[in-house]
Amino acid sequence: MSSRAAWLAAVASVAILLLGVRAFLDPVAASVGFGLPMHTDTETTFVRIYGARNAFLGAVESAVSCFVMPPSCSSSRS
Repeated sequence: MSSRAAWLAAVASVAILLLGVRAFLDPVAASVGFGLPMHTDTETTFVRIYGARNAFLGAVESAVSCFVMPPSCSSSRS
């Protein structure tokens, strides 16, 4: 994998993680950002579940790219 691809994967996983954290911590504002304005806690249950899922997937992808990938995959090749 090239260095650019590794950086792109890292940026994408952090973005997914941040979107998930925002949706989990402030679901009303996140739902407005998604274009689905919701106002009560019962309406935002879906957004909280979405946020928890995205935070988990972002954390797993970050961990995989940082700790599991062999060094040969993350270094740039000539």
